[in-house]
Amino acid sequence: MNVLNKINKEDKILSNLNEYVYNIHNLIHIILSRKVSDLIFKDINFQIGFFFKNNNSDSINIPKIFIYPYNDKNNFIDSSSREIFFYEEIGVLGHYLDNSEKRLFVCRKNKDLIICADHPNFLINLYVQILLIEQNHTLIHASAYQAKSGKINIFTGAGGTGKTAILGHAVSQMGLKYLGDDLVIINLNKECLSFPRHFVLKKYHSQIYSKTFSVSKIYNFNFSYLKRFLHENLPFVGIIKTLLKKIGFYYRIADKIRPKDFLATIPPEKIFGINKFVNSGAIGSIIYLDKTVDNSFLINQTSSQILSNRIMSVIHHEFRDYNSHLLSLGALNVINYNIYMKNTSKLLNNILSNIKLFELLVPNNSSPTDLINFLIKNNLFD
Repeated sequence: MNVLNKINKEDKILSNLNEYVYNIHNLIHIILSRKVSDLIFKDINFQIGFFFKNNNSDSINIPKIFIYPYNDKNNFIDSSSREIFFYEEIGVLGHYLDNSEKRLFVCRKNKDLIICADHPNFLINLYVQILLIEQNHTLIHASAYQAKSGKINIFTGAGGTGKTAILGHAVSQMGLKYLGDDLVIINLNKECLSFPRHFVLKKYHSQIYSKTFSVSKIYNFNFSYLKRFLHENLPFVGIIKTLLKKIGFYYRIADKIRPKDFLATIPPEKIFGINKFVNSGAIGSIIYLDKTVDNSFLINQTSSQILSNRIMSVIHHEFRDYNSHLLSLGALNVINYNIYMKNTSKLLNNILSNIKLFELLVPNNSSPTDLINFLIKNNLFD
């Protein structure tokens, strides 16, 4: 259920709380101060709203991510430590990073992470991933459903290759249950854990999700090309952007006018109905989807070494707008970037060993229906 709906339903309980809590499979607690910007709340809710809960009673010994307004950083700064510069940022080596222009502060305190921010200029899932890796779990960019066998079939790969279309057919037409459309978690026990969030629907999804497009009145245009043209060609845009950031209005205005390459975001229960969700399960197979210039579908087995490298690269490509911040955290030793990357690679290799792994080449000019028909013909939904 959307966290905003939960808050409305439980308003009497939550009105007295000073924080909102998200529990990701008892692996990570995210504790969000009610003092933070509503835009930060909106962004975090979009990413992890499924995991919202109304208390923090069982969070002992679980790694946490705390999120506060930027000025609260003073509670975590040790004035006796000498700060150093790293490009436009400053920090204390091994302790925190501070960017006053972006009003973003990140601190490591034992096994927890502390974020102080005034704007939605950080990606919560990047920090979720950092803490997951330390517990032998990792996010991957994939859709996943529970097959009739009870095992979890995972379809991974770059955006636009067919993951959402495949999930739509599996759930709507075959009555199977889903774990996630864009992200899921896998672990060293070769389990897949759910990570559901709103579906991000684009023009090419209209064929498979035609009913959703009709019921929700989603149109196949959103003026994104016009917005992008204006966004990139307005005179003095750089000066205006700098000024708006200084007075604190940039992110609020950008949220309204920034070009978006999708048509709508829809909660999965609105698409599939209730009772179409499963929390976890043993991994059955993983299929990596690739678009190809050839005109025919082709599927081959692949190795864990090849696929672990590609899956690791894709998830960090999803973080691409925030990778410079990840590198800054490493350069200031707030996180050990070398160990993080090494452990991610090692973990994926170990998870993927002795699992059925495939690469599926999908013709670039094929339709979602063509892809679904190929999967049915080759019994790849089983």
